[in-house]
Amino acid sequence: SSFDSYQSVLEQFKKLEIVDSLQLFSVQGDELVLAVEVEGRVDRLHAELLRSGWLQSRISADSRSIGRLTYSWVEK
Repeated sequence: SSFDSYQSVLEQFKKLEIVDSLQLFSVQGDELVLAVEVEGRVDRLHAELLRSGWLQSRISADSRSIGRLTYSWVEK
């Protein structure tokens, strides 16, 4: 279900040591917007997310996403 998928994403973020806090900002269809506070720099979070293998970086066509990191879930 979508709820289980969302929960799975949130749990993956919570497992990252660099993440200090995580808030679900909004849900629209299959898109989650999260507010994430991290220890250190955002590029370190980006590197950890890519290294995890469960997210893939992408460029968003949505002009509201400027300044946001945007990813697609990788099905395993």
